[in-house]
Amino acid sequence: MTDATSVGQIKDALKLCLTQRQGSFQNVTAFSMRFEDDDTGASRTFNNFKDLASIFGISNVEEYIISANDKIPGWTVTGRLVAHLSAAIRNCSPDSPERCLVLIHYASHDFSDDMTGPSFKAAPNTKAFFRFVNVADAVSNLSSTSSIPIDAVCILDCCHAGSAHFWPSSSTGTFEVLAAASEASNTSECFTTRRTLTAKFADAAAIVRGQARSVDFAEPLDRSHQLSSAKFPVHRFLNSSVSVRLFFPKQSTAFDPVRLSPALEQGKYKIIFSCYVMDNHDSEEMANLLEWVESLSPAIGITVDSIYEYGSSGLVFSAPYTVYKTLSTSVHVDILFGGLQFAFHCH
Repeated sequence: MTDATSVGQIKDALKLCLTQRQGSFQNVTAFSMRFEDDDTGASRTFNNFKDLASIFGISNVEEYIISANDKIPGWTVTGRLVAHLSAAIRNCSPDSPERCLVLIHYASHDFSDDMTGPSFKAAPNTKAFFRFVNVADAVSNLSSTSSIPIDAVCILDCCHAGSAHFWPSSSTGTFEVLAAASEASNTSECFTTRRTLTAKFADAAAIVRGQARSVDFAEPLDRSHQLSSAKFPVHRFLNSSVSVRLFFPKQSTAFDPVRLSPALEQGKYKIIFSCYVMDNHDSEEMANLLEWVESLSPAIGITVDSIYEYGSSGLVFSAPYTVYKTLSTSVHVDILFGGLQFAFHCH
């Protein structure tokens, strides 16, 4: 069976998920950008972004308003973003293994082409614009010179955000995009619906906070999708395959969350997938793997549902999308059923 994998490969991939869920960030910051002469209500959307940041206990939220007189917004935006991130890095200790995380937010008009992906502008008829790839490159370039590893999550509340891509450097950390719509969406769809992705995502995160101690950023998008009718959010890993996970701040109430992960709630976030394993189903190595998977924290959310003998051993897993995606980068897996109702893409 040419696609068969080893028990060790499965364990190594799952250990990535363990490391990510047990880790934390020594500094989390947020940066939002919009045009001064925007006509889409981006200022209101920024308030939703601030609400989202507060749900995760993020107090450092900067709003950069691009002047209507700015003829080269790409330079000013990336310069301001680098200054913002550099300040955050200075508040980190290079002796700590913890990383720095930045949430980047944009809401307003955009357009897209196959070569560069989405570009952002104040209105359809304005000339000045800047490209998403410039923003991504600024984070990537800073990562290559920083002693503090940097991860980024971009929330792009615009029509063509699903086409986002860039070419990360080898030192770039996790780079995720949560996009309001796929590259196939058209402008009329985007602006006939006034409930923004940012507002939906903040609402979903607030609900998850009442059910979990931490969450992958990819997970609340399922509820965001359910709240959508004309445009549907998408998720992209532009670098890495392990979703950024944040812990919620402790609440000052008597509420004690029992569930550790919303991925376990009624199977909503589950992917059912299979893989072939070279070891026999009754081997000691297979028994050790099954015992090890059962011993994992419920926060991982993975179970072995079935095991079959067919040349090699066939395992059927159920797990959250983010765990499936991490496994699929190093292990050949086949989706049997997808619990998520919206599109996921990996660069």
